[in-house]
Amino acid sequence: MTENCLVRIMAPSELWQANKPDVPKFVTEVVQRAVEASGRVHSDSEVSLVLSDDRELRLLNNEHRGIDKATNVLAFPGEPLDDEGGAYTVRARPLILGDIVLSYERVVAEAEDQGKTFDHHLAHLLVHGTLHLCRYDHERNEDAESMENLERRVLKAMGIGDPYAELPPKEEAAPEPVPPPVAAPAAAPKAQAAPKKPALKKAAAKKVAPKKLAAKKAPAKRAAAKKPVAKKAPARKPAPRKAAPKKKAPPRRPAASKSKPARRSKR
Repeated sequence: MTENCLVRIMAPSELWQANKPDVPKFVTEVVQRAVEASGRVHSDSEVSLVLSDDRELRLLNNEHRGIDKATNVLAFPGEPLDDEGGAYTVRARPLILGDIVLSYERVVAEAEDQGKTFDHHLAHLLVHGTLHLCRYDHERNEDAESMENLERRVLKAMGIGDPYAELPPKEEAAPEPVPPPVAAPAAAPKAQAAPKKPALKKAAAKKVAPKKLAAKKAPAKRAAAKKPVAKKAPARKPAPRKAAPKKKAPPRRPAASKSKPARRSKR
């Protein structure tokens, strides 16, 4: 296996040089160790390493994976490799393994969250990304186990502990801050006193009830005042009916009829 992997470094983000001046030497050593330990490259090879930030990683992650958020590391495999005897080789020229892009902010945040040093977490991400360029993956459980074991061996040779064994203690320590919220039963009496407010509303409703009853009685009095008016109106109509019989005086017509037969008797 070759240790002559050429690592081309580009640093579009100034965060790396400002906070980690010796980063070029460190990342070059880590990548070369990972390529050598891969067991798949038998010739000179080349890796391009881009030291960038969250902004670029978010753009690349969205463009190539459809995930619109920043990530820690992205690996872009290079040219196709020939498989001869279980190892990848290239003839008469350097093997372009591919590109690795890292986000400074993600490395810092994840190292703090996992209780690791910046260098140890950076080394783990570099080894992981380099093994992807050497065509390792973790799609299947057996492949993931093989890749993780190789990562452990490379990091152990550099004096770095198991990156996967450091995570469980961090998760177990997390429940410790949970008890403080439990100590909030002091607020419980307030919540129990809240049901008294509906009782006040009911009492207010009882006071308003008499007013509603008075309002109902008022229309009853007005209706009673209208009833006498309805009785007086029909009392005036019978008066003209009594006066009508006085105008009828038909007794004069019988007198006229008596005079007519007297004239006939003279003839």
